[in-house]
Amino acid sequence: DFGISVQDGLVTERDRAQREAAKAAKVSEALTGLLIGADPIANRATPDGLTARGLLDASAARVEKELADLPDAQAEIFTVIGRMYRRLGMYDRAQELLERALVSGRAAFGSEHPSVAQTLNDLGGLAAEKGDYQAAAASLESALNVRRALYGQQDTAVADTLAELGRIYQD
Repeated sequence: DFGISVQDGLVTERDRAQREAAKAAKVSEALTGLLIGADPIANRATPDGLTARGLLDASAARVEKELADLPDAQAEIFTVIGRMYRRLGMYDRAQELLERALVSGRAAFGSEHPSVAQTLNDLGGLAAEKGDYQAAAASLESALNVRRALYGQQDTAVADTLAELGRIYQD
């Protein structure tokens, strides 16, 4: 009986490792495609080169299509793309991508996960930049609750969210 349990555990672990390897390969392939799409030499058809927005739009579409069966990867990449749109001042598009990241992250990880907390934090910062302090505070308080539950009171991620929340309350 003990031998069967160990064997079942090894099979389960092997299957998990194979799933993770397949996921990593798929994410790597998608990211390689994104970087090739940004190559100005390979894209000579567009004389002015790709704009940052064009690259982000293409990246979001590719992640949507090619990683549809990997919500965990989508959540993390959509958060990064959403953050880039925010930095470009494209707040509506940033909001859309960050909200999609939040849905994918919660589906993949549940509500109490570092990736979900990061997305909530980014949504809060975005809402603040848009002047919606009520939505900003709600997102940041949710991020803070998750980060405190995961890391305790003394973590830098908790401090980052507290600092952002303090700016919201001050404003």
